[in-house]
Amino acid sequence: MLIASLLAFALWLIGLAVRRNGFAVHYGSRKKAAATLSILSLARHWLQYHSSALLTRRQIAEALNELGSMLETYEI
Repeated sequence: MLIASLLAFALWLIGLAVRRNGFAVHYGSRKKAAATLSILSLARHWLQYHSSALLTRRQIAEALNELGSMLETYEI
């Protein structure tokens, strides 16, 4: 369970980082195209097809800050 949690956390960071850098997957026509994948699916897609690309520490730190700000909007 811990490994699954760590994997989900890593996928969230990767997904947020690549989305912030403009990576998106669109389906359908250009007029109606929108971001169609969840953050986790976007991360998995990026890892599968762009495995040679690297994320910088700054990109990961920005993603961590974004994830933290997302959590602040909900009362836990």
